[in-house]
Parts: sequence; C-alpha cells; structure tokens
Amino acid sequence: MVSSFLMVSAGGIFSRTWSKRPRSLLARLRLAAIRHLGPMVFLIIVVIGFMRGGIASPYEAAAVGVFGALIVSALRGSLT
Repeated sequence: MVSSFLMVSAGGIFSRTWSKRPRSLLARLRLAAIRHLGPMVFLIIVVIGFMRGGIASPYEAAAVGVFGALIVSALRGSLT
C-alpha cells in the first residue's frame, strides 16, 4: 500500500502528463490517497509493533488488528 502511494506521488512529480495538471489537483489527489491508505498503514504498523515489541503474540496482535479494522470501518460508515 505504501509503495503504491509512493509510486503515485513520484509519478505525479516526474510524469509529463501529471505535471500539466494544476497543483491544487495534485494536492487533492495526494490528500485523498493519504486519507484512504492512512488507517490501513496505521493498522499494519500497530500489529507489527505489538509483535516486535513483545507486547502480544501473533494471535493476539491479529485480534488487535481485527478490532482496529472494525473501528476503522465503523468510522468510515462501511460497517454493515
């Protein structure tokens, strides 16, 4: 996910087709990408951090990830 965001950002900076677009459009696209990818990247960092920090076993860290995903989906309004 992070690599796709970086590819979009780098493509937006160095590509001729993207450079013809107004700067405000590029800023809005980047902000939209961060808004959509941010919570998922945060969940990945939290789960791996719990395991690497010795706070939780992989099973417990997975449960934290599931709980976090439920919260993110509830905040986005996509929890059905």
